[in-house]
Amino acid sequence: AGQLKGIWCAAFNDEGCNAFTVAWEGGNIVMTGAWESRGVRRLWREVFSVDSDRSFTQTLWVAEPGQGLRQVSLVRGLRLK
Repeated sequence: AGQLKGIWCAAFNDEGCNAFTVAWEGGNIVMTGAWESRGVRRLWREVFSVDSDRSFTQTLWVAEPGQGLRQVSLVRGLRLK
């Protein structure tokens, strides 16, 4: 189906662990899921983009209840020689 499942666990996750989906979208790896913290459910979307054979970008968006996704993190990685 072009889609994989993963599991994410964190101490601040009321449920302990949650399943998430992993899919290829174009040349990007896209992960989507949800978790609950202090009784509030949040959605998330994380995208890994391979920019070159030496670099990548990782972007995380989170949605608060009743709101759209907003970017909360951006990481750029570069392999050094």
